[in-house]
Amino acid sequence: MTQKHRIQARFGQAAAQYDHHARLQQRIAQTLVARAGLTESGALLDIGCGTGWLLKHLAGRVPDARLIGLDLSKEMLATARHGWPCDAPSPLWLQGDAEALPLKSASVDTVVSSLALQWCEISRALDEIIRVLNPGGQALIATLVEGTLPELTRAYQTLDRPSPVNAFPSADALGALLDRMSAVEASCAIRWEREDHPELSGALAHLRGIGANTPLNDAPTRLPARRFAHAFKAASRGPGFSISYRVAYLTLHRLDRS
Repeated sequence: MTQKHRIQARFGQAAAQYDHHARLQQRIAQTLVARAGLTESGALLDIGCGTGWLLKHLAGRVPDARLIGLDLSKEMLATARHGWPCDAPSPLWLQGDAEALPLKSASVDTVVSSLALQWCEISRALDEIIRVLNPGGQALIATLVEGTLPELTRAYQTLDRPSPVNAFPSADALGALLDRMSAVEASCAIRWEREDHPELSGALAHLRGIGANTPLNDAPTRLPARRFAHAFKAASRGPGFSISYRVAYLTLHRLDRS
């Protein structure tokens, strides 16, 4: 099974319960779209739309926009379709890969993508976003960078085990990538986003419920449970068990060279 298929399967399995566990993801998505004004009309593409939560939020903010939801997982798209309000115009739902968007060049006015591009080869995904944007269009992106889930990493290190946390690009590497892109004007802000859970089971349920990382499914049984709980709590910054993401908030404006 390829990495893409593993990601597709992981999020497909998480689709039914995703929104129940995704409060932190929803907060990050709201922070993302609050960072810039959105076009009232035109085509708006959500890459990694998942259950459609962000598109529902945007439908209220930009009611005249033509919404497009794209996700790698057909199960996520089915959940999004099923949960879409019957009294609102339905978005165009597309199953597809952020690294090969099934859209024409210069066909979209706004792109949003919240916590999806960290599962991609980000340079390819950004190239595709720039390709489909109209001149003068903008992209709002939230993605994870190196340092994410430090509590989990430190807990595994305490137990002398390899961390299951994925390798995310460093903030410097992401900044250098943006600097090389001549077709856009880009800005990047790095912020920590955190959620605290009173019990270890809640923290792990959050990670499993959003399909964040396959190895976590077996973490409590493969590790000494009490030692793992103690190490995780010691590594947390809150009174309980913390989940911390280091988020890069990107704003890209496609330059109009006409």
